[in-house]
Amino acid sequence: MKNLILFIAISLSLISCNQKAGKKLLPGSVGRYNELMVIANHKVWEGKIGKELKKVIASDVLGLPQPEPQFSITQIPHRGFDGFLKHNRNILSVEKSDVASFDIDYNVFSKPQIYAHLKGPDQQSIIKLIQENSDKLITV
Repeated sequence: MKNLILFIAISLSLISCNQKAGKKLLPGSVGRYNELMVIANHKVWEGKIGKELKKVIASDVLGLPQPEPQFSITQIPHRGFDGFLKHNRNILSVEKSDVASFDIDYNVFSKPQIYAHLKGPDQQSIIKLIQENSDKLITV
């Protein structure tokens, strides 16, 4: 009888867990909706790619009585992106890759989280991606 009660208690506790099979439990994200963490090396951020990004993500919000940028931006290098910084709400990563691509992932390290990736083999391809996807960068 004791074993039956123990079995039922263990079964109920396992069933009552709200974590679905195959999904990982994520911590809550930190930061406000209009905060954006840009992961890019300082050379990239201070160069042409950074200028083009700033044109898009630091542009003023339309309709406000005074100028106010779309996002409050923090830039860190790739080697500094670790630990609690991974739990920011909005992250944009700019990195070199063999193929040019723009991807958006959701809830990678925390929840809710938006993690956008800009990848390209050279400056021109990344700048072109920024220009082509400027609306997505702001509205996501």
